[in-house]
Amino acid sequence: MSGFMLTISNPKAILFYVALFPAFVELKDTNLIDMLKIMLCSTIAFGTVNLGFSYFASVAGSKLNNSSHVITINKIASLVMLSVGISIALKT
Repeated sequence: MSGFMLTISNPKAILFYVALFPAFVELKDTNLIDMLKIMLCSTIAFGTVNLGFSYFASVAGSKLNNSSHVITINKIASLVMLSVGISIALKT
């Protein structure tokens, strides 16, 4: 139930189904079979993306348990922030 509520409250999904979806599908001409096909395609498309996000978050979480990885990530993040700061300072 919590997964369902999280998906239903996703602003990107709400925007897609309310604003963009009717622009691509003529809702008055669809029947039950068409709607089931659309729901299946949507579930497969969004489900695979969410499964991919879950997998990469799991891998990242296991990598962050190692302190040497955390130090490396912090160094890389600080270099990125420093370079962005320098580039902003040079452009003004």
